[in-house]
This record gives sequence, C-alpha cells and structure tokens, in this order.
Amino acid sequence: MSEWATSYNSRSVSPAQIAAIFVKPPEFEDILKFENMVLVGPRGTGKTTILKLMTPTGLHHWFRRSDVAKSRLDYIPIYIPADTLWKGEAKAIDSRPGLDGYGDVIQNGIFVDYCLYETIASLEDAKNVARFYETSTSPGWTVNIDRDQEALIAENCSRFWKLNRVESSFLGLKLSLLTRMNLFSSFVNSFTPPPLENLFTLPRLSLLSMFRGFFDIVEAVTGRCRWSINFDEMEIAPESVLKMLYENLRSFDQRAVLKFSLFPYGDFLSSSPSKDDGLDSGALRVAPIEGQDFRAVRLSGKFRSEKYDFADSLVKGICQAQGISFGEFTDYVNKSDEMPTYRVQGGSRTYRHFAHLFSSLSRKDSGFRKYIRDNDINVDNLRSYDENKMASLVRKVAPVVEFRDRYLRDKQGAGSSAVRRARKGYGYYHGYQQILRITESNPRAVNFYVNDLISALKANRQSQTVQNLIIAKNVDRFRAMVATQVVSTEGPVTGSRNALSVTDSLGKNLSRIVLGNRFLTEPPLSYQIVDMDAETLKIIGIAVNTGALIVDSGPNDQSLVVDLKGVRLRVSYQMAPFYPLPTITGQMLKIQRLPTKAEDSDQPDLIGWQFNEV
Repeated sequence: MSEWATSYNSRSVSPAQIAAIFVKPPEFEDILKFENMVLVGPRGTGKTTILKLMTPTGLHHWFRRSDVAKSRLDYIPIYIPADTLWKGEAKAIDSRPGLDGYGDVIQNGIFVDYCLYETIASLEDAKNVARFYETSTSPGWTVNIDRDQEALIAENCSRFWKLNRVESSFLGLKLSLLTRMNLFSSFVNSFTPPPLENLFTLPRLSLLSMFRGFFDIVEAVTGRCRWSINFDEMEIAPESVLKMLYENLRSFDQRAVLKFSLFPYGDFLSSSPSKDDGLDSGALRVAPIEGQDFRAVRLSGKFRSEKYDFADSLVKGICQAQGISFGEFTDYVNKSDEMPTYRVQGGSRTYRHFAHLFSSLSRKDSGFRKYIRDNDINVDNLRSYDENKMASLVRKVAPVVEFRDRYLRDKQGAGSSAVRRARKGYGYYHGYQQILRITESNPRAVNFYVNDLISALKANRQSQTVQNLIIAKNVDRFRAMVATQVVSTEGPVTGSRNALSVTDSLGKNLSRIVLGNRFLTEPPLSYQIVDMDAETLKIIGIAVNTGALIVDSGPNDQSLVVDLKGVRLRVSYQMAPFYPLPTITGQMLKIQRLPTKAEDSDQPDLIGWQFNEV
C-alpha cells in the first residue's frame, strides 16, 4: 500500500512499539482513571494509540521506561479493537433479500462473539504479562492464573456463553467463538447460505449480560473484580449496539467502566431512544450526561488551539528518535527567507515588525489605507503609542494585515489590489510555530511534517524551498483522505458530493471575504449553521469526523456533537494553505446553505507528490 495510507497508523503497530515512543497527551492521567470515558477526535488524533497502550502488554512496556512515573491501576483492561467487517456485514445484510427482520439478530450475534473473543484475548494478555512480576507484587492490571484456574474459567464461560462444547482453555474458547461468528456470518456472506430457520438454533445473547457473567466467573476463580472495557473506533460498530453501549454509560456494573473512542459528530445520539437490551424489561433508557455519567476528552482538533505543548512534545520526541537536537530542527525551520515580518525570538516566541507590515500593506490595499485614515494611525510613529492604543489599533489587526500583505499584490495599472494565488508560495505558513498550527496538533500530521523536514535537514536542502514542497505535499495528502469520504444521494440537483467539495465551498468563501476589497479588522473565519438540508448536514458531519472541519465545543464544553444546527465550526488549518486562510479563529458567519460562488473543488494529486521527493 502507499505511504500516505499506512504511515503512522496505530492499527498496524504493536502495543510494545507504541509504548516505546508514546508521548502523553495532557489528559492522559485522567484517561487512565477508573471512570467512564469517551475519547473524542477526528482521524489521526491518537485514539487508537492511547487504547492500545492501555493493554496489559502496552502498560507493561510503558511503565518500564525510565522517564515514566509508575501509576497504580487497579483494574484489568479489556481492549476491543474495531473490525471493518462490521460495516461490510451491515451492507451485505441490507443487500441480501429475505433477511428482513433478521439483520439485527445476525449483527448482534457477530458483534457479541467478537467482543467475547477479544475479552478472553485481553485476559490471556493480562495472564501472560503477570509472569514478569512476583505474585505478591504483580500490578493491578495483570492477573495470576494457573492451568486449573484457566480450565475452570473456560468451562464456566463455555456454558454461560452457550457454546456448542465445553472448553478447558482460553485457546479453545477463542476458537469456539470464532466458529460461531462464522455461523452467523454464513447467513450473509455464503454463496449457499443455510436456511434461515437454522438461525433460531443460535443463541441470542445480551453483550452486557455476558460481560457481567464473565466478571462473576473470573472473580469467583481469581478474586479480581475491576475491569475497564475499552472499545476502539466504535463509530463503525452496528448502530443499535453502539447506541445500547452509549446509553449504558449511565449505569452498567459497579465493577467495570466503559471507555470508547468516537468521532466528534455522532448522529446516532440524536435518534429516538432504543429499546433496552433485555436488562430492564424493555424500558426506555435515559441518555447519559457528559460530565456526570461520563467524561469526554477531546484529542486535538480543538476549535481554539492557543497552546501547542503536546505537539511540541511530539516534535521533541521525533527529533530525539531521529538523532538531531530540537534546537537544530527549529533553527532550520525558522530559516526561511519568506518570513519577512514574522520572526522568531527565543525558541518559538514570535514578534512582528508592525511598522513594516502596515507600510507594506497600505501601499497596495485601499481598504487598509482607509482604516489607517479613519483611525488617524501614524505608521512611522507606532512606537510612541501607549499600550491600550497599540493593542486596539495595531496588535488586534496585525494577523489580518500580515495575511493580506502576503496574499495581496498590486494590480497592474489600477489602484486596487489582486490576490496572489500561486500555490507554491506558502511563505505565510513557514516557520516552526506556523507548522505546528497547520498540523492542528494531530499526531499523524505532526509525524508527517516533522519527518519530512528532518529528512530535508539531513540532506542539506534549503529551508524555504523545502517548506513550500512539504506544505504542498501534506495539504494534498490530507485532501486526498478527505476526498475519499463520499455521500451518495439520489437527489436530482446535487447527485453525489463528498466531504472535500463541501469543505472547499466553505473554505473558498471565507478566503474571498478575508482577501476582498474591503479591509475587515475581524473577518469571519468560522461558521454557525442556522439551518441546512439534511443531506448537506450529513456531509458536513463526515467532514467534521475526518478533521476537515473543526467544531467548537461551545459554552457548555460538550465534546460530542449531537446536532450540527447551531454549532460553530471552522475549516481545519491543515487545509488553510490551499484556499488560502489565516491560522486564526476570526468572527462567525451564520449560514443556512452552502456558498454558491465557490469554484469546483480541485482534485488532489494522489500520485504526483509521491514521486516528487522532498
């Protein structure tokens, strides 16, 4: 497979490898607590990395690092990774005639047995890791199980989970569960599916009831009674199952907590209440409350990203792994000659040459000249201004002045300005601080950018040229990923649109405004959706989940978005160089429909940059 599809993806990395290079996000200690938790973030924000680290093997290698403080975890983690087959099974069920009314039964059967398989695999992992410790001092996330205890657990689980035979080992349990999963799957995927009446010979199990019984069995045999069930990428799970698990964040079992990773937007949350899974006689559930029944942790992709400590730590770790000093790296990135007004002072601290900025833009921007006249600003005497005047008239508008000065150029034979659209000139985004901004602190993006830059540094390439190439490459890489997220519709007007075309419509509209003839001290650089048709809202939701659009958690700091109406969002800084857009939040523009003047989306070059070595 291609580099962009596989690099820095934790799915293909072992927990031990993750532990060796893991950099803690600020919320990591909270994530480890014995609490219901939802990890929220678009693609590449480290959700899988964290949950893989929180396995017995991952924790074992993590706590062996000399730079890691030991933590007393008193629960055994059960890691349940996502399986892309869940989506495939759902589509196959929808497309196969004669399965009406049976699809949920088949999906539930496959999902329950898959989760039980991973539960036994996690218990086996905790048992194997325990061998590295003395029995009396083994960590709380391991469990000592001898052969007789394993047989007793396996036999009881076999009966309780209604397997066809009584097993006496964890291996036997896993194989029996796989066999039954295959039986459920055969009703959908087999060329000659068995008669549907055979489906009634297979048990209908409640996942949470099966978990409770498992807790009882292991506690009776080993005395261990605290668990964390960690579901990864639950957004691709069957919706009925996902909804049932989410609702049980309110109250499940005092011996266990549930931890999920989810995309920021989940339309399953706004649908009507589901029937209970049999635990409470068919009663309707009450939705859990964020901050009361569970804690939500937003991993990067934050609407306002004033702090970049986590991304900074990632960069330092990559530099150390690559054998160069952090200072050497930042010096290299800050050497670009395309930063005439944006300079670095003392590491990543920056300052602007205000007089140069104001003079430069006033020569080509009639709107800015009016701003100077209206506010009686003496460009040559800015140093004499007191702090209040400097803050309100100069510093407040400096980011917009800098951006317009970069992208506006004199129009030949005219007094107004024209926009510089050369896509290879990304000087506004050069420099260490700006590189951090356009990664959105997304670990995958940070790795891509920093490793590309380090390779160029080691090859003695010119910083300015290299940054233009690397920004173009990584913007294209991100756009290519977003473009794969398609929503097909049958509407006569829109036909088929994807998350990229919708994001481009929003991004190009803001770019036209911020670079228009009128100088705005605080231009709109974000949107609030007042109302919109259901199809476009669905596509915007997909764009949010890819990270192409970043949502504001709002005054109540709700990390999970249930309804996009009324939500404030902005275009990701990862896409900003393409439109172009400044890396600031700006004011909010209320919209009820997509802008109509946006150009057609440019198809990202999916192949060319791979052969254009940086």
